Amino acid sequence: MKLVVVEWMSLDGVVQVPGAPDEDRSGGFAHGGWHLRWFDDTSRQWVVDQLNAASAFLFGRMTYDRFAALWPHVTGPERVVADPLNNKPKYVVSTTLTEPMSWAHSTLLDGDAEKAVPAGASAYQLLAR
Repeated sequence: MKLVVVEWMSLDGVVQVPGAPDEDRSGGFAHGGWHLRWFDDTSRQWVVDQLNAASAFLFGRMTYDRFAALWPHVTGPERVVADPLNNKPKYVVSTTLTEPMSWAHSTLLDGDAEKAVPAGASAYQLLAR
């Protein structure tokens, strides 16, 4: 089993929603959209390849909430990103969410992440390649 972690992080250590300028203003963050101007066909293909290679996805609550609100409704060219996210198993570590989960193929790993992820990883082979 292999667990692969993918983080969108700026060189100065910012780990926050990178897509649109107003996408995530939490903590007073005013630099949303920081990565899209450098996102090209090579970057997009890397993302698609990683999503297709994964056997499942592991999310925290905030990422799950954002993704569940967006990806099930995507049409057009962005379907190459949406399809693996929508069709593969998703495991969500959260102490605040409850089942049933709103996004298809989602399972809640309830409780403390340090305890829930190893239990879920051994049971579900998260992100195994």
